[in-house]
Amino acid sequence: MEALYAQLLECLSIADPLAKFIEMARRNGEWAIEHPNHYLLFYHPAWTAQEDEVRARQGIPLERGEPLHLLYKTVEEMIAQEKIKPEYKDAALLAKTVWACIHGTIMLEIAMSGYDRALIHDRDHPFEERLMVLINGLASGFLRE
Repeated sequence: MEALYAQLLECLSIADPLAKFIEMARRNGEWAIEHPNHYLLFYHPAWTAQEDEVRARQGIPLERGEPLHLLYKTVEEMIAQEKIKPEYKDAALLAKTVWACIHGTIMLEIAMSGYDRALIHDRDHPFEERLMVLINGLASGFLRE
């Protein structure tokens, strides 16, 4: 996860928060696809059930090494710059919703069976294409014109 976090920190130099968000989502997905076992392990219920206790015991600051925190801060930035429609001003709610979509797209990429792909007549679209469909859909719903 430290390698992923380092890649995401590089995105902080991108001035436009929407471009930053898209690049962070892309890098997160690429990392997960390259390291599916690490990604699955990090989000496995056995780890998440212990995460708070382990981090508290180790004295790890809340935001240290956390891709989700970087996403939240980017959403806050988008709200502050009035790039988000006024009815979507809760950064936590928006970040969790967007994260659910990104995480779901990643999970389908690394864990979806061939059988399930056949059920939806998946033509094996690359991750980048599915991610952009997701982002464009979210953009039309949350972003100002």
